[in-house]
Amino acid sequence: MASTKKNASRRSSRGKSPRREAVHKKAGRKAPGNLTRKPRRRGRPANATVPKPRKRVARETPSARPLSVSAAFPWSISPNSVRFLNDADLSAVLRKLLTDEAHLRGCDPSRVIINTEEKAADEGCDGWTPAPKSSGPWLGSSETCWQFKAGAAGQASKLKGEVAKPIPTKTLREGGRFVVVASEAPSGEKGRRERLKVLQREAKRLNLPVANIEVLTSEGQAQWLNQHPAISAPLAGLPGGSGRRKRHGGCWRRGERAGCHS
Repeated sequence: MASTKKNASRRSSRGKSPRREAVHKKAGRKAPGNLTRKPRRRGRPANATVPKPRKRVARETPSARPLSVSAAFPWSISPNSVRFLNDADLSAVLRKLLTDEAHLRGCDPSRVIINTEEKAADEGCDGWTPAPKSSGPWLGSSETCWQFKAGAAGQASKLKGEVAKPIPTKTLREGGRFVVVASEAPSGEKGRRERLKVLQREAKRLNLPVANIEVLTSEGQAQWLNQHPAISAPLAGLPGGSGRRKRHGGCWRRGERAGCHS
């Protein structure tokens, strides 16, 4: 009991001093019993609104950005660069492309045959490549009969009868490949399958194998060309090449831009 009274007297006298009492007495005020500050309450008030946390957005680094076909290298081209090639330009580009690819695959480039006459009777074969020593995605692993189709000639409805021509039929029966290059084919994979379906349907009717029939569209041709900078650079508008790039309205000159606006 004595200790309780002693603690109570200590609490009542806390903060009091004779000097402070004299000051308050002179002013006619009663000295406060406790001048100690109240402890600050930590934390947010009960009625305070809590702000929503900000979403952290990861900054995109240049290495994480996907590169388009035309932006990978200065000589890279897009499918539009080959979509408007005419018969002569397409044949010239594929001549260089097939010759270089044959050299890389261990073939004799002199055995690559390209039909130089646009309107000559080709019996279904505009180009011929021998079986490469090392197989690849473009020349395959066997002899290949190539058919070049620029512009509207590469439409699916106009490919009927191509497999039935003498050289494609003979090539397929002997285990070779038949590849149709439809440079203006749009719609990506959908357009490729539409053309391939027409060719395979005709091959089945003639009892020919369909596994060795392929269609190369503008997307595939652009991808192939970008692996050969010496051939794709003139098509990309870079100087120093002898290739020609044709656009709507004839706006591309040999190896350089003509300065016209689309």
